[in-house]
Amino acid sequence: MQRFFRSSKVKFAGLIIAALLSGILFAAFTNSSSSFFTSIVSVVFSPLDKAAAAVSRYADAFKISFRSSSVYVDKIEELEKELNENTQKLADYEKMKMKIKDYETILELKKRNPDFELCYGMVISRDAADAGSSFVLDVGSADGVSVNDPVICSDNVVGIIKKVNTTTSVALTVLDARLNIGAYEVRTGEKGIASGSAKLQKDGLLKLSGLKSTTAIVSGGIVSTSGAGGIFPSGIIIGTVTTVEDDVADTSSYATVKPACNIAELTGVFVITSFPGQGEKNVSLIE
Repeated sequence: MQRFFRSSKVKFAGLIIAALLSGILFAAFTNSSSSFFTSIVSVVFSPLDKAAAAVSRYADAFKISFRSSSVYVDKIEELEKELNENTQKLADYEKMKMKIKDYETILELKKRNPDFELCYGMVISRDAADAGSSFVLDVGSADGVSVNDPVICSDNVVGIIKKVNTTTSVALTVLDARLNIGAYEVRTGEKGIASGSAKLQKDGLLKLSGLKSTTAIVSGGIVSTSGAGGIFPSGIIIGTVTTVEDDVADTSSYATVKPACNIAELTGVFVITSFPGQGEKNVSLIE
């Protein structure tokens, strides 16, 4: 008999009976109107109900968090858009500052030459392989720009327009061997032809050729446009003489000239679209 009560089956049955009696007593003391079976089930499964409620609350919180994340994503996109707009405004502001500065430097030339018609253009690209330092401007025929129009910075020569599209144009600089400019040295008045040279380009210099063998031009002299050919107006500074050399090809001399403009660092220039005498004796100086 003792062995019977010690068996595992009897012990398990006792645990079940004890659980049922506990459920009965709990239901009785709580005066529940539920049925006996419902009360027992409620007691036994109450922990599971609590767990389910906790999971439900967590799910609701996750939904709220997910919605909040979506709001943050939208806000980030809005801020990125605003940043891009402000960046563009800053770039436009910097361009405007450069443009105003360039206009200030050209003001004196415009006062001296009120008949000049000028068009401002920004340098938008360069050809790194071009030893003559040609570049593209953001102005073209729609802005009144034409082939052979002079290009200047401040009141100094940069070059000439070589090619024109509707909204862009290509400029050759004074370093290009294809460009020849009628010029003279201001102090002596001696005339010559200013042009690029393949030999001098690497040093950022050009050549004033056709000078007398007995030339009085010396280092430091100012070279300016003569107006010959009707391509450039007279009196626009080209650059400063660095050396005077004998030309081995004949009995003449030539001067090396440093351009007045720092061509490699130009960001904006002026194109002279009209000036008195433009086109007279219109022989192109571009070979």
